[in-house]
Amino acid sequence: MLRFCLLCALLVVCACGPSEGTDESKPSAPAPPSAAGATEAEAATAEPADPDDPLAGLWWVLLPTFPIRAFRVNLESGEEGETRSGTWIIFDWRATTDAEVLQRRSKQVRITARGSGSELVLEGPMPMLTEAGQPNGQSGRWRIELRRSELPGEAPRWTGTAVHDDGLTGAEGIPAEMERAFRRWQ
Repeated sequence: MLRFCLLCALLVVCACGPSEGTDESKPSAPAPPSAAGATEAEAATAEPADPDDPLAGLWWVLLPTFPIRAFRVNLESGEEGETRSGTWIIFDWRATTDAEVLQRRSKQVRITARGSGSELVLEGPMPMLTEAGQPNGQSGRWRIELRRSELPGEAPRWTGTAVHDDGLTGAEGIPAEMERAFRRWQ
């Protein structure tokens, strides 16, 4: 029985490999990817890129009444109340069933975000190129005004209004929701 336990312990130690710092000549393992460089599969339910900044990282902005558009937003770390940079891509939410395969995906474009307390404003251009670099016939700018809307104990969630300045939404805008997790349109 003792031999069996020793054999099991030896197998566990061998499976784990050498401890860190035991062999300086070997390169260390690569660092895990940040939210900005995470794959879409990892990003489908991404956590904040910076634990001290709840806005940093990947978000999904969904337009329930306009499901041919949705945004995958990645916000950089920043200070509350300051303008921060970010990026977004636009995709067809209605046709997308999996966060790993976004349908009619655009090229990524730079955006700005201004947040203070329970309010957040995202602004940026409509991506005018498909992921393949072909013109998609789109133009204009988006402005998405959001307010924190989750209940205590729930995952962060924002709701508000998205306005496209080139007539897609009308001057009053359409409802918008921003969440960490991707969900299918229904």
